[in-house]
Amino acid sequence: MYKSPAGHGSLLIALNSTNKSLIVIGHNSLAASRSFAGLDAGCNVVVIGCGLDSACDEIKFRVSADQIEYLTATSHSQLEAAFRSCCTRTSTTIATITDCGINDSHDNSPSIHSLVQLSHSLNIPINVTDHPLLCDFSFPTSHRFSLPDGSPSPLQLAVTTNSKGCRLASRIKRETIALLPKNIGSAVHNIGLLRSRAKRYLSRMKLERTTSQSSLSEELADFDNLNAAVPQLSRDNTTEHASDKALRRMRWVAQISEYWPLEHLAKMDEADIDSLLDAYGEPHQPRTPKTEFVPQWPLPPPHDRHALSLAPPQSPKPRKGHIVLVGAGLGSPELLTIAAYRALKTADLVLSDKLVPAAVLKVVPQSTEVRIARKFPGNAEGAQAELMQWAVDGARSGQVVVRLKQGDPFVYGRGGEEVIHFRREGYEAVVVPGLSSAMAAPLMGGIPVTQRGASDSFLLCTGVGRGGRVLSVPEYARARTLTILMGVARLRELVESLAQLSYPPFVPVAVIEQASSPSQRVVMSTLDGIVKAYEGAGDQRPPGMIVVGWSILSLHGEHGDLSVLDEDAEKHDQERVHRWLNGKLSIITEGPGRAWDEWLKEVERPVVL
Repeated sequence: MYKSPAGHGSLLIALNSTNKSLIVIGHNSLAASRSFAGLDAGCNVVVIGCGLDSACDEIKFRVSADQIEYLTATSHSQLEAAFRSCCTRTSTTIATITDCGINDSHDNSPSIHSLVQLSHSLNIPINVTDHPLLCDFSFPTSHRFSLPDGSPSPLQLAVTTNSKGCRLASRIKRETIALLPKNIGSAVHNIGLLRSRAKRYLSRMKLERTTSQSSLSEELADFDNLNAAVPQLSRDNTTEHASDKALRRMRWVAQISEYWPLEHLAKMDEADIDSLLDAYGEPHQPRTPKTEFVPQWPLPPPHDRHALSLAPPQSPKPRKGHIVLVGAGLGSPELLTIAAYRALKTADLVLSDKLVPAAVLKVVPQSTEVRIARKFPGNAEGAQAELMQWAVDGARSGQVVVRLKQGDPFVYGRGGEEVIHFRREGYEAVVVPGLSSAMAAPLMGGIPVTQRGASDSFLLCTGVGRGGRVLSVPEYARARTLTILMGVARLRELVESLAQLSYPPFVPVAVIEQASSPSQRVVMSTLDGIVKAYEGAGDQRPPGMIVVGWSILSLHGEHGDLSVLDEDAEKHDQERVHRWLNGKLSIITEGPGRAWDEWLKEVERPVVL
């Protein structure tokens, strides 16, 4: 049901070290590095060595700047006395030995072991360089990201190999940093402001932290079901209970953290943050960069300097705007259609759904304005109307507006509503189809929706109806694959409904999340086991979908299972399921697969469209 602990790892924690003590025994460059790490965390740092003259330059500098305290110990007894004295100053102290540093001897083992025993007797955690068996903890290689003005951001990255390769840990850290946006620190800083202001809003309502209201806390909101249905806001929401408003706001903050591109979060200013929390006032769109100039083709002929025109200059004709409804596909930019790619590259304004991943939005030129749907919980209708109005306003001003929707615009994407609205406003939208997750997401997880010998049809439905109502699910048909979009948030309810419609408890079920992205995950189990399997798999990774049916087994393993529709095959269903799961509750796969990753590397070269 739940993950089995592997053991022998490190308990990674972020310790609030403000005004706590760090004792550094040594005076070399590593001692200086440990001292700086303590100072950066707000520790009171005390360095013990055999004399300041023998210390490295950085230690001398920090002592002269009154940043650290230096104690001299030239014998084992002085070293232990200084160590004991430091340990009694504050309630929480940690210690590290980088070099014993009391004499020029190369063998300080007796002093090291004595200090380790002393620290243990005083309940002081200690780290000893190059002696992993003596360590209570280790220092990971770390990096603190900066804000644009050079000040430190709240974001820190730490990597540990558990003493199996410090140099390799440093390399992994460098390469991880290189993969993140340069302004990632600003994104974390801005989300922190957003959370704190939402939290102050809760405080103003003076909500008590009762059991029924525990989900209102910012901590629990992150672990709450992000996409759980909530009632839609009415035009007059003055009667809404304060706790409901608070819950909407905290889920809105959590969804922004989960869905919005990091670059977009990093570019927000304080006015944008206030705008996002102004959930019940007039919508305010965050400021974005000006659009790039798009030249008109074909280019006009060159001006003849010797020609003479007596006609008065003509006023330029206003540029006619357009609206293009584009399907973004599964999520990987590799799966964009050529038409979608061209639309994103030439747009003046991109209006994106919040589920469109950052990898796709990176295709849009940086100078093009991008707005993301403000679909906070309960505001789907209001945000939809806002997006459509933005599109019409942009087209009227002469812009080419791309309305970017995840998957295919007409598969539970409200594309038809938008086409009709734009038509009424005088604009016939160009529709660019997208690869729908209904068929493509299962395939990325190794599950065909139809397969000879396993499934001769498939049925698509949604897990949530208009206004948040639960839809009725179809009855069981052995030769049919059922795919459910937007249903993961209601997995338990859907499973109960399927069980009541004669779906066997051992019929295979799969939950597919973030299909085609590097963080794709597929959780597979049976109908009576999928809820426990999914809840035990770790954090949710929206967006996700559900597949129910025997086609899930058809490509599994070396030979697959294409005998589901054979005569009397039902008699062997429990046996085939046991063989598939191999006695386990579930099968979990990560990523699109090695073959996909290796193929992308092979074809990784520029494509000119």
